[in-house]
Amino acid sequence: MKRQVMFLSLAVVSLCSACITNKQDIKEIQLLNKPPLSESNYDGFWAAIDVSETDLNEMALKKHIALCERTGADSQLVVYKNKIVSEWYSDRYEEPIGAMSSTKAIASILIGQLVDDGLLDYSSKVASILPEWQGGYRDNVEIVDLLTHTAGFDRRYGKNDSIGYVGNKREFVLSLYPDFEPKTAFRYSNEAVQLLEPIILEVSGKNAQDFALERLFSVLGMRDTRFYDYGDSPWLYAEMLTTPRDLARIGLLMKNKGIWNDEQIVSSDYVRRATSSSPLNKEMGFLWWILDGKKTVSGFYASGYLNTDMYVFADYDIIVVRTQSPQNGYSGSNESGNYFREAQKLFMQFVNK
Repeated sequence: MKRQVMFLSLAVVSLCSACITNKQDIKEIQLLNKPPLSESNYDGFWAAIDVSETDLNEMALKKHIALCERTGADSQLVVYKNKIVSEWYSDRYEEPIGAMSSTKAIASILIGQLVDDGLLDYSSKVASILPEWQGGYRDNVEIVDLLTHTAGFDRRYGKNDSIGYVGNKREFVLSLYPDFEPKTAFRYSNEAVQLLEPIILEVSGKNAQDFALERLFSVLGMRDTRFYDYGDSPWLYAEMLTTPRDLARIGLLMKNKGIWNDEQIVSSDYVRRATSSSPLNKEMGFLWWILDGKKTVSGFYASGYLNTDMYVFADYDIIVVRTQSPQNGYSGSNESGNYFREAQKLFMQFVNK
């Protein structure tokens, strides 16, 4: 019994020592680290600020870096009042990064711009825009349904029916029929989002890649960003090629209600609609996910595989970017662990000293 008590005592002491060491390690984390590759400040836009000059919680910011490292992230970036307050890159970081499904939120902005131009309406029927896409449930699908995952498509995983396994994405989505009546259920759908690509081409007369470069990427100074383009159909559902600092520019645009350098790039009406809960899923706007403030700070975010995410906390003027490339291929395995659950607590601590 004495030996068991002694063993338990030693284990407790050892555990406490590990905790103390961990805290010491966190305190020693450097918050500001320059990007190792691209010249991402070619236009002089980005400036850094020491956390001591802000009202943010320094320890929470350092814990976030530690969490990102522990869960396999390649990078993390925190912007406060348009200045970088925390930036970190792992040894595995490469450029360009794949934005995963965070790409969907950027596709949403392009649709918002077309609505602003008067070329689309959120209630426009897809069949009225794409004459080859008619019949059955197709006739009832509206643009808003594609933006809210309510277009009637079931989630597709198989090699024979999933967009991830085909070369020409445009040809594939134009061949699909919804599986059930639109506006009756929320079903996350890569195929529905990719259907926005031929719509952009049809109403703007421009390839989605060219439209995005002209109306969004170049305007925001996102020199290192482009859609992944294979088979003459840019991917709008995933894999945009970008950098953490470029993604943060999208966050700033949304935080500022569509304004960039005093110019309205996309309307505040779009931003309001895009970041408000949709009827069939309170956590989904127009391809932007919603944080309602119950578990963390209220805000919205673009989300991708392995928590390749970009968060906007407009009330506190904070943007958070996290990226992660898969180490074992796109296996569907949860390599990023419990990042999202743990990060929500830290987001609250950012603004509560």
